[in-house]
Amino acid sequence: MRARIEHGGARDQAVRRYGGIARDWLDLSTGINPGSFALLQVDLEIWNRLPDSKLQKRCQLRD
Repeated sequence: MRARIEHGGARDQAVRRYGGIARDWLDLSTGINPGSFALLQVDLEIWNRLPDSKLQKRCQLRD
């Protein structure tokens, strides 16, 4: 039998074990970056379906 692997969350336990303040800890297991970059204005339809070639072109970053 394998040991149970802990995955993410439990930031309060990490603070108790290693110290510091909860807001200074970054839980990378969520895949959410609180310091992410700002997105350009994106039409709602782009988030709601797979892109066709027209939408792919509209989603490309501009220099």
